[in-house]
Amino acid sequence: MVDRTSDALCLRQILVQESSLEVRPYLSPWEHFLQFSTLEELDELCAVLKADINAFEKTRKSGVDYFDLHYCDTALLRHVATWCA
Repeated sequence: MVDRTSDALCLRQILVQESSLEVRPYLSPWEHFLQFSTLEELDELCAVLKADINAFEKTRKSGVDYFDLHYCDTALLRHVATWCA
């Protein structure tokens, strides 16, 4: 998982991601990130966030915590170290 997807979570921000089958094996929509399929859905998400930046705080925290546990640099190094043991 690289680029904007991991960047947002590394920076402890909420990830707003277009619907993508490539992300689903790693993160669950609405549990770990906000998902949209159309510009109208994106507009709705933006309107909610603009009105209340903390509206999706539970999702942001869940995504950040899950990313930290499974995909951050330390987690990846911990996994690679198991190959050397």
